[in-house]
Amino acid sequence: MDQAQQHELDMISDLRSRSVRWKIGALGGLAITFLLAAFPFFLMVQNGAVQTAPPVLVLAGFILTGVCVWQTVELRGEAARRETRLWG
Repeated sequence: MDQAQQHELDMISDLRSRSVRWKIGALGGLAITFLLAAFPFFLMVQNGAVQTAPPVLVLAGFILTGVCVWQTVELRGEAARRETRLWG
């Protein structure tokens, strides 16, 4: 294996590891969004009154999750394209 192939393998590995980090971000964003959506239930149990989370926070959570999922798909696609190009 020559130096160019090794560099390409390193780039593929880097793309996959970045993809995993974005996937973790997507899961975190989704968890935060669901906690914000469920927050009124926690308040109702503690205070006896229903107070909702601001809709803009829930929307921001969904947007964050969508961006993270999009980046994950893009990075995985680029890694697959590079791998196909490398191995034919």
